Amino acid sequence: DPNWKEGYHRNREALLTPEELEKFRQLEKNRRYRRSINSIA
Repeated sequence: DPNWKEGYHRNREALLTPEELEKFRQLEKNRRYRRSINSIA
């Protein structure tokens, strides 16, 4: 269930420090970026 997953990630993010949160966001951004390149290629 995607909604469950969304809530789970929100809860996990709440436990992270701002530094970890920033690192996490960068990873997500990179992953999304790579995925969009792959879908174009």
